[in-house]
Amino acid sequence: MEHYLNIPKNFDKKEELSNLIDNILNVITIDAIFLSMEQREGESPYHILTFFADVNNNPIPNEILGFGTKTAKDHPDFRIKIYTEEQSEIGILRGSLYFLEHCCLGEMVYAHPEGTNLLDYPELAMGNILKRAERYFDLEMKKIKAFVNTAEILLKEGDHAIAAFNLHQAFELAFRFMEQMFIGHSKVTHSIISHINFCKDYFPTLRPFPKTAEMDNNELLLLLEHAYSAARYGNEYEINKGQVQLIQSEFQSFAEQVETIFNRHLEDCRQRIHGDDDDKPAQIFNEVETHIEEQVTIMDEPVDIVLQETVSLIKKKLNPTHIYLMQKRTLQTQDKVHFLRALDVQTCPVHYWLFIVSDKTNIDPIHSVVDTIQQKFQQVSLCICSDAPKVFSKKLNNGNPFYKKVVRSGKLLFQGEGAMDLRTNDDLPKMGTKKTRKTISSRYRRARNYLVVAESPMGDSLMAVHFVSLAVEQACLGLIYGVLKYRPRNHSLSHLIKLCGHLYPKIHDYFPMHTELDKDLFQLLRNASSKMRYQNRDVEIDEIKADILLQRSREFMVDSRAFVQAGQ
Repeated sequence: MEHYLNIPKNFDKKEELSNLIDNILNVITIDAIFLSMEQREGESPYHILTFFADVNNNPIPNEILGFGTKTAKDHPDFRIKIYTEEQSEIGILRGSLYFLEHCCLGEMVYAHPEGTNLLDYPELAMGNILKRAERYFDLEMKKIKAFVNTAEILLKEGDHAIAAFNLHQAFELAFRFMEQMFIGHSKVTHSIISHINFCKDYFPTLRPFPKTAEMDNNELLLLLEHAYSAARYGNEYEINKGQVQLIQSEFQSFAEQVETIFNRHLEDCRQRIHGDDDDKPAQIFNEVETHIEEQVTIMDEPVDIVLQETVSLIKKKLNPTHIYLMQKRTLQTQDKVHFLRALDVQTCPVHYWLFIVSDKTNIDPIHSVVDTIQQKFQQVSLCICSDAPKVFSKKLNNGNPFYKKVVRSGKLLFQGEGAMDLRTNDDLPKMGTKKTRKTISSRYRRARNYLVVAESPMGDSLMAVHFVSLAVEQACLGLIYGVLKYRPRNHSLSHLIKLCGHLYPKIHDYFPMHTELDKDLFQLLRNASSKMRYQNRDVEIDEIKADILLQRSREFMVDSRAFVQAGQ
């Protein structure tokens, strides 16, 4: 089969590259292929080929990935990576320099004439990706530094094994950062040796403890390798202070190498985007991209980037008729101002709401991307609600206060072609209608009944926590409906508690995430229902933990009910 390739004429391995691409295209349906500039990370230079599979190969089957790996072994001058467009979107949102350097700034050598992927990599706002990369680097370095500092404290206290474990975590996070940033995805493993092997084709000199050629004979590396399992599973493990100090010293050198590689690639991308003079960028942006860059530079607020990326993704995935933006100030526990009134306050808005009007009911993909975004922009709180056009119009015409507030006070970010205007001119009605009170009471009555069952002497902690989770779910639904008259489609506890946190910040007093115990309790609460459904009893739940969750949930139910009643 003949494929129309666009390999640069002056490329010195043109024939080999052409044959390589043809071999893969004859087996796999590919939408686009990008060729990188020559990479010089070791003694042998190489080029990276990035293949984007068509939408029908998401996730990419292991057979396809295996074929790509096998093909790469026959062409040592090339590195082959196969990704989906969705994987690249997530990487770009994180600030991955892999997709910036090798796709946005790379050479497209093949494009399928009927390809269905939508991203136009050379036209993306590349300056924004650079800023995200820097933020991601700073965030990950803070996490790594926390483990290194903890190791130092534990070393002084004589706890050598756990100090080694913390250094293992620092190494692992550093490797994962390098893999996400420069390979496009990280390897899912806790093995430092596996991370070294995964990175060596791209960064052959990036390896700790380089003095010993064979990793199997490197005592310090093996001690570091086993520190994770020893700390987690209690295996017999011995390491002395001097060995930990040597690992500390090795990590400092390794961290400096990571930072050097990052800064070199970052500046190389910046140079290729902006040219020699930062004040006079090279003419490689189109008008739209330049406008976005100027807007972000002037406003200097990460929320602009968050909204641009999220709205673009929503339009692509959900085909909405309308997208509204709402914002409100932070509500303190002692505030007497009702949530809907707080939407009118113009000072210090930190919470942002996107309300999507769409016929598509599954918004889970959007929630997963928003979670990824908020890991980078932690000072911005972004929440998403949605309803079908018919449901939205019905509630709007029936005087639902939240939906009226969305239309009257919200900023219309997008309106689909041919979609009718959504308008209301009525005054805000009273919230305490008979139907509203009945719905709220029904939710809290179910929550109370579930807690009664959980308190019964059933002798099964998992079953008790399962009923506690059902009670929390119903209380959250009652709280949300009591304030917004809105029924969320996503009933996962993580989403409901996050949504309630915007309305009732005190919920985080009942379900905090400050200590390891708090996080463990929340994981038990979140996973109890699925474990009961599939009879997965891989973890024994302590009775004391079940009692703590029961007590916290009972207090949340009582206090949130009082909060809703006070606002009606």
